Amino acid sequence: MQTKLRPSLRTSWRPRGIRALISSTRRVAGCSQTMRQTGCQMPGRPARKRIHYLRAVFLDGARGNIKFQRMVSNALTTLPSMADTEVVLTALGILAIRNRNVGDRKIKLAIGGGAPEEAMSTMGLRVRRNADAEAPTAPPNNRAFKTSDAFCLISGDEILLMVEGMSTTAVQEYFRRLLQAAGQPAGHAAFEFRPVGDQEQQEVLAAEGVKELRLSGTAYQAQAELARQEYGDSAQGIISSLWEETKERFRSLLSEQVSDERELQVLAEHWADLNITTTIKASGGSRAEPVILEVMQNAGLDLIEERPENVQVTLVTRQGTVMAGSSLVLGKYVNLVRQNGRNDLSYFDVWTSLETYLVELIDGGRWGG
Repeated sequence: MQTKLRPSLRTSWRPRGIRALISSTRRVAGCSQTMRQTGCQMPGRPARKRIHYLRAVFLDGARGNIKFQRMVSNALTTLPSMADTEVVLTALGILAIRNRNVGDRKIKLAIGGGAPEEAMSTMGLRVRRNADAEAPTAPPNNRAFKTSDAFCLISGDEILLMVEGMSTTAVQEYFRRLLQAAGQPAGHAAFEFRPVGDQEQQEVLAAEGVKELRLSGTAYQAQAELARQEYGDSAQGIISSLWEETKERFRSLLSEQVSDERELQVLAEHWADLNITTTIKASGGSRAEPVILEVMQNAGLDLIEERPENVQVTLVTRQGTVMAGSSLVLGKYVNLVRQNGRNDLSYFDVWTSLETYLVELIDGGRWGG
């Protein structure tokens, strides 16, 4: 029996129809009619962030009896200044530990990433002619434009992690490079961060298996995030390729429906307003080849942690149980507020959120392996 993956596609789009979309986005005095009714207010400062519960898992015999927390603590003793902790990651620029709180039972770290030597384009004000040429300002001395953050609470091999602008795998790579920079044995870098699963949900998944994966998100996220993942020929790569293929196919179908260049331009500008759901399943459903179902299950679990925040992963078991991806691994969403005048999250608020979740996990008997 030949088994193959096949995608299907559902979309939702409001307002409905190209002409409704055109009429709803006419601009008056620099902002849309909808925004004028609300005073052209900018988005608020609240931030909703996820705390990931991860565990550092090492290759057998790679580290002896030392815990990950002690490795990091020793590295910070060897690398006492922020400059000592700088690590270059191609996709993120320079990462360094901006804030540290090292204790006997746990470590709290704030890691920042930024692009150094990057000039900022400017727009002229009170220009007395009909056009303005952009002029870049020089980058600030010994400063970088901050593009990402990670906040960690480490105890033993357990990690609570909140990221902004970077993935959990980027933080994993940062710690590998940090331990190497501190001159620790090569085996100390032979680890990976694995999400800690919800035991009850994992038992259901193990018993019933997976027959179907569903990816749901905006067209922008599909293009800017999922297509960015470098999975190669792995199962995750196949799934990401199917998602990209269905997205492009639907974009072509939509383009064929418009009648003039103006409508086509509106469609292009509002491509991000489309919500796309693609379903990936094996021919034969729950009776498909076991190896295909196993590959789908493993790929789905990997995608749960690597997905962008605005893309949802749902698994459907062979017995029809629908499981949201976020319910399979332990974690928690928290509501935070950004500091006035800058884009930072408050260290105090983040540490409080991590400590509170730590207590919840301990009280629930879910902390530690």
